[in-house]
Amino acid sequence: MPYSNLSAVLSAADKAEIIRNLQNIRSILSFAVNLTAEERRSLSKMGDKRFTFVIKVMEYTVSEPQFNPPYLSLREANKDLALFNDLRNPLSESTQVTEIISDTQMAAGVEIYDYCRAYYDVVKEASIRNVPGAESIFNDLNEFFDRPPQDETEGPIPPTPVS
Repeated sequence: MPYSNLSAVLSAADKAEIIRNLQNIRSILSFAVNLTAEERRSLSKMGDKRFTFVIKVMEYTVSEPQFNPPYLSLREANKDLALFNDLRNPLSESTQVTEIISDTQMAAGVEIYDYCRAYYDVVKEASIRNVPGAESIFNDLNEFFDRPPQDETEGPIPPTPVS
């Protein structure tokens, strides 16, 4: 379904429930690893081709155990494989949820920014026509447009309390 217009409210209770559920997931994954950017770049990643290789090797560890490296633990390798497999579905689900949240936040941001630009345009026109009060608002808001463009892709904006 193509995006056309967003008109939604996230209740405080629902927001709290989402946060509680995410915190619960973090608690369940208490063993989880947090890689640095450098570690992410330097570590060998297991895509589909490498996964097929891993499965084939793990089959050989059973049928041809004489080649198992004596300095590594087959038991730990099996645990790693099981964990990798066990995290596949949760990762897929969480990636979809993250994309949904990100897209919805982006759509809300686009809509509020469009509204604010329209407000600014009305104030600008009113200032040109000397409507009382418009010039001070225009001057206050215009400072956001007198700068070189900023990179808006640095990441999500932190939550702001709404009163």
